[in-house]
Amino acid sequence: MGKDYYGILGVPRDADDAAMKKAYRKNAMKWHPDKNQGSPDAEAKFKECAEAYDVLSDSSKRAIYDRYGEEGLKRGAGVGPGTPEGRGGRAPSSEMPQGGFGQGFSARAGGAPGGAQYQFSGDDAFNIFEQMFGAGAGGMGGGFAPRSGGAQQHNSAKRGPSHDVVKYPVALEDLFTGGVKKLKVTRKVNFVGPHAPGPNAMTEVTEVIEIDIKPGWRSGTKLTYDKKGDELPGKPGHANDLVVVLSEKPHKDYTRNGDDLLAVVKSIPLQQALCGVRLSVPGIDGEVLVGVSDAGKVVQPGTRVRVRGRGMPNQKTGVRGDVVFVIEAVTFPSSVTEAQRLKFKDAFRA
Repeated sequence: MGKDYYGILGVPRDADDAAMKKAYRKNAMKWHPDKNQGSPDAEAKFKECAEAYDVLSDSSKRAIYDRYGEEGLKRGAGVGPGTPEGRGGRAPSSEMPQGGFGQGFSARAGGAPGGAQYQFSGDDAFNIFEQMFGAGAGGMGGGFAPRSGGAQQHNSAKRGPSHDVVKYPVALEDLFTGGVKKLKVTRKVNFVGPHAPGPNAMTEVTEVIEIDIKPGWRSGTKLTYDKKGDELPGKPGHANDLVVVLSEKPHKDYTRNGDDLLAVVKSIPLQQALCGVRLSVPGIDGEVLVGVSDAGKVVQPGTRVRVRGRGMPNQKTGVRGDVVFVIEAVTFPSSVTEAQRLKFKDAFRA
């Protein structure tokens, strides 16, 4: 029994294009992996609804599916995902270079009329989503953000081999304030002209791209620059996209935990553990930050002293997280005088 594409989208078999589009948009927003914290079930449903829309929104594929079902379509459909009639934005595999973007469709004897095998991949699902919602879709819970300076920001790596990836280390202070950074990239392009040493000769060029960092962005944020990667050999002007992955540089005072900043205190003396501790550290905003333990409470190893509103800004709301001092240990004196011993004994008399 094959997939019920109509049931997946929740539309009747006589649904028109507008109804199909509306149903796909609803399902895609509901099941997008970025909105479901990477749930495998959600991702599977996201891909499934994209496949259903890819088939039913194309008259040729829909006609074959209505007659032969999913099995017949995939045995020998006349159109592959992302051909000019489709939505995925990919070419047949016969037009792809070795190790290129993906596998389109392959000719095959038998099956349904048309003689071509229909295939659908995860890349197709994300291509359809991006084309449906424009250059970027905001409000995806840490997912896609609008393009800035030719780049699209997203936090989920669902890309195939048509993307060249580079890492860009960023200081925590820059992730706090945001700002424009410049990155020099070297890319391979086709050697064009009468002096080219061969038909597929390549040369290297260096370019500088701007990275518009928004306050609150995190390590792992990805920015996609259209056609800024290596060109395909023998195809001048046909270049991979360049994906820049932000990585957070180690900080001398802080470790980031979401929007909170953790400041580890290796040890405090027993006197502070008993009488109260006052901790200070340079704030990420440049102002000195002070944390004080709760009055009357003994500070034990593992105690956390929280200073609210002095952490990183949330990338959507701008609201700042907290700074949390984490006290790892309490140092005991190696010896005490008789007078100190008597005072301790008197202070902690049962």
